[in-house]
Amino acid sequence: MTDDVVVVSTTRETGAKAAKLFKNFNLVIVTHHSGFSKPGFQELKEKNRQQILTQGAKILTATHAISGGQKGDSQKVWHNRTS
Repeated sequence: MTDDVVVVSTTRETGAKAAKLFKNFNLVIVTHHSGFSKPGFQELKEKNRQQILTQGAKILTATHAISGGQKGDSQKVWHNRTS
């Protein structure tokens, strides 16, 4: 039986710390998709990415299906509230 653990990590060291803590688990670190904060930028720092992978954990970087729709809707709501 394999114990699965999923941890969310963006820019800080949460993923790297989890990789050390859950070394004997099937660990997946989930990051923001590239471009989340600004175009073409990945928030997970390279040193943390390397620490995670060295410890045997996996990294999932993806977006969810309605990401663009939510952002557009929230911008509309904010615009309507401020106009």
